[in-house]
Amino acid sequence: MGLDMYLRGNKYKLSKLEDDDVVLVDGFERMSENLSIGQWRKHAALHHLIVDTFADGVDDCSPIPLNPDDLRHIAKRLRERDFPPMEDCGGFFFGDEEWWQECCANADADADIFEKAANWITDEAFEGSFWHSVEYQASW
Repeated sequence: MGLDMYLRGNKYKLSKLEDDDVVLVDGFERMSENLSIGQWRKHAALHHLIVDTFADGVDDCSPIPLNPDDLRHIAKRLRERDFPPMEDCGGFFFGDEEWWQECCANADADADIFEKAANWITDEAFEGSFWHSVEYQASW
């Protein structure tokens, strides 16, 4: 029991591909691909940073779309250790103080994930016949 957190990338087809490039899945043309960019467990600081900043504090486990600027903002705040304190978002579902410290110790590695996602959107945007988007979603 607790919080599972996912950062997902979506790669959507913009236009009809040549017949040789069409991929069928169960008899239907594949129009998108879902990619796992990052996953966390009970990372209260990161979760509250995202929910408070990009979902007006509404924590209803709905997908939260993040654009490249959002992703870079999260990376910057992680690198600066500028996230809500444990007292504001801790509790049973997020683990104890030792867990909190471990999650915060990984902030630079987590920031790398968000920067890589931002670059994936901007550097490869409109590559070929696809466009990219990223969303965060939590599950209790």
